[in-house]
Amino acid sequence: MFDGRFAIGLLGASRDAWHSVPGGFRSLARKEDAVPYDKVSDLPEAQVDQYSEHQKHAFLKAFNNALEEYDGDEARAFATAHAAAQQAPEDEPAESRR
Repeated sequence: MFDGRFAIGLLGASRDAWHSVPGGFRSLARKEDAVPYDKVSDLPEAQVDQYSEHQKHAFLKAFNNALEEYDGDEARAFATAHAAAQQAPEDEPAESRR
């Protein structure tokens, strides 16, 4: 299971030294290179394989919003997205399926 402290701990590391991080993180070398994901199928499988389809959608939305809010900081965006996916129900609530 994902431990949010891992991603938070990455924030103190020098981004210039990073080329990639195991588990699906994209390059953290330059924040301006960070790009939001367009669809669930674009998400790194290693990051979202433990989530239901509904939780993957929550992950995608939270990641893209956090990426913008944190000026392209992918480590913070991934940590935020994992927290959102873990809090989302496994199935979409019935009232939102209408």
